[in-house]
Order: sequence, then C-alpha cells, then structure tokens
Amino acid sequence: MPSWFHQFGQVAIAATVTLAVIVGVQQYNGGDSGAPQLADSQLPVLQTVPFTGQAEPVSLSRESLRQQPTEAQLMEQRKRINAILQDYELQLRLNAQSELHTTGQHQDIPAASQQ
Repeated sequence: MPSWFHQFGQVAIAATVTLAVIVGVQQYNGGDSGAPQLADSQLPVLQTVPFTGQAEPVSLSRESLRQQPTEAQLMEQRKRINAILQDYELQLRLNAQSELHTTGQHQDIPAASQQ
C-alpha cells in the first residue's frame, strides 16, 4: 500500500473526528445560532465555582511555614524514611544476589558442554 494512501487515511480520520466534535458541541449548545450563549447555559466544565462554595488555597502560604511539626509527626516521618531506606537496601542485596546467581549459571553452561 502506498505511503501517501496511509497519510491520506489519517487525515480523513482526523477530519471526521473534528467534524463530529463540532456537530456535537453545536447540538449540545442548542443549535447553530451564532448568538453567544448566556452565562446560565455554560458547559459544566466551564463553571468554576468550587463544590464547597469557597476557594481553598493551593499554594504555600506564610502560615503553613510557621507551623512546626510535632515530635510525634517527626518520629513518624523518620520511621517512614528508615523503612524506605531499609527496603531499598534489601532490594539492592536481592538484585546483587540474583545477578550473581544468573552469572554463575551462565558460567556453568559452557563448562558442562565441554565435558
């Protein structure tokens, strides 16, 4: 099959999908009228009022910098970090052992074939 035929097929599929999206949006908005829609009939995606009714801060603020973690929170954080480090070291040991085991098997195969 010629390469231009494959490219033409991709363009045809993209054009069909685009046409379907345009028709779908026009049907959802209530027709082809070129007049702008009122704010009451906006798509739900475009309504930016939060579910809780008020906006919540999403950035780091000065108040969050002033709050010092408690001793219990610090201990819990240290325990989690130590557990992650122990798991990492265990994985390193297991990987090193498995590499030694696999290289040992590869060395045994030629020796066995010589006998």
